[in-house]
Amino acid sequence: MGFASIGIRKVSFDRASDEVVSRRHNVSAGQLPRDHQAGFTLIETLVALAIFAGMIAVVYDGMAANWRAIRRTEMDTVAMTLANTQFALAGLDTALANGQSFSGRHGEIDWTVDVQSYTPPNDAALEPVLGAYWLIFDAKWSDGWRRPVRGLRVRTLKLRSAK
Repeated sequence: MGFASIGIRKVSFDRASDEVVSRRHNVSAGQLPRDHQAGFTLIETLVALAIFAGMIAVVYDGMAANWRAIRRTEMDTVAMTLANTQFALAGLDTALANGQSFSGRHGEIDWTVDVQSYTPPNDAALEPVLGAYWLIFDAKWSDGWRRPVRGLRVRTLKLRSAK
């Protein structure tokens, strides 16, 4: 199957002979003379624009995922710092007691600390001067609208002197 040949007529003015010159160019399908290939076609421009838009969408999605990960890490750090602070403050104002609970809100984080008596694994009695309690810190927060609730649960053992 051969390519169709078309004729393109170019009209110009020849200054040397003061007459209009008409030239016929035979070209195969898909090939135009040099003076007709100066720009991009509409299809080429639209394809390039679609490729560029796809690349921008991929980059934006990657950046948004990174920002969400940074936000998640910041909230985890704040919750862990809050847990450490509450563990340090527990038992300073009032003596720790089994079943005691206190809670609060820090920014977007709702937290509670529960106090439970510690029993050693081998049921041996602790020395009378020491009291041991489990402090259980629970925190819950949401990373944003339509995001699942995240949480942190930390447990530590706190000793206090009996007075």
